[in-house]
Amino acid sequence: MKNLACLAAFAALAVADDDKLYISGQMQTKEKYTYGKFRGACSGPGKKGTTVGFFTQWTGPNWDYTQWNSIEMEIVPSMANPLSLDLSYGDGNTRIEYQNFQSGFQPTDQEHVYEFTWSPNEVNFSVDDKLLKTYSKGNPGVDQQTKAQNIIFNMWAPRYDAHEDDWSAGRDDWDMPWYASCDWIEYHAYDAASDSFSLTWRDDFDGDSIDMNRWEFANNSTWDQDLAIYMDSQVYAWNGRAYLKMERIPSSFLQ
Repeated sequence: MKNLACLAAFAALAVADDDKLYISGQMQTKEKYTYGKFRGACSGPGKKGTTVGFFTQWTGPNWDYTQWNSIEMEIVPSMANPLSLDLSYGDGNTRIEYQNFQSGFQPTDQEHVYEFTWSPNEVNFSVDDKLLKTYSKGNPGVDQQTKAQNIIFNMWAPRYDAHEDDWSAGRDDWDMPWYASCDWIEYHAYDAASDSFSLTWRDDFDGDSIDMNRWEFANNSTWDQDLAIYMDSQVYAWNGRAYLKMERIPSSFLQ
């Protein structure tokens, strides 16, 4: 799978890049975490040709594709089974993925609680408190998942060529703008002695503002398989929710 969404955090490009069609948003924690329980009450627009991600990823320092670490939950409406669960690591030469598309789950534009737990012993993926997938110690994706990672929430526009995993199929942007949002996000720290997790913080995005001591926004950045450019203007809070907004690039951006 070509899903490399968080390369946007590393590859800043000029907004006038003429093969981009959209602007969208990405927010990530300033702090990095090694192990924990990660939970978010989130929704996407349910639009084909979009991907909404709630995940963690190692972003450096000295970022190197061949040293990849990430744990990802992504909503991919163009796929028949539109929830992608992905555990990835770098083996020194390339990125190795353990990816599973969940059957029987259609998130559309409804809110669900997306959760994954990460410890030295296993990685678990759940939705609405229902366990969907477990990877256990002994799996290289678990054993090599050791780097401190940022929590990331983003929405992007895949540009993949037609093939069996075409995440871009069926995109029709006539009714843009489109929105993804989170009501809250939680982080629970891992305690090795008890092999358990305890709530460390919860962000409810109250007060129509986002805590910029905790979060930062990607700005003027993208990557080759994304038709959108991340702009900080596309991330905001309103009525107790954090929002990402995707829309066509305004003509003023291309002048």
